[in-house]
Amino acid sequence: MGKTIVSVTKHLTFDASHYLVNHNWSVAQNIEAFHACSLFKNAEGTILEPHGHTYHIEVTIKGEVDPDTGFLIDFKELKKILKNGIVAKMDHRLLNNIEYFKQTKKSPTVENLLYFVWDEIEDQINSIRPNFAWLESIRIWETPDSFGTLTKEMKS
Repeated sequence: MGKTIVSVTKHLTFDASHYLVNHNWSVAQNIEAFHACSLFKNAEGTILEPHGHTYHIEVTIKGEVDPDTGFLIDFKELKKILKNGIVAKMDHRLLNNIEYFKQTKKSPTVENLLYFVWDEIEDQINSIRPNFAWLESIRIWETPDSFGTLTKEMKS
């Protein structure tokens, strides 16, 4: 009989603002590509205005249940990692000002947020119960009907 694997998920929300921009493009190119999400609100590029969202984030951990505790991972520990490592950095902030986005000059799209969050929490989560519990996926909603998911397989 093989291993029994379970998944648990923690869901949190945070509010933040952002804008989408490619600094190598003209104002017209940015408006065409990013529409209302663009930093530029008119063709002259004189109105620079971010917009906000209430983001929902789900983090799913996968692995084997600890026979001593009955937990895959303690939800309190997972919540602490997410609150300190993610929400504290992003809640009520302009996401473009997070060092990762400033350094990489990437726009904080849902897709890029997924990679940022993964990099911020993966080692912490995977170190709680090495080889028995690991970060499986992250899902971020930007609106009630638009979200992205990042899933990675556990390294063998």
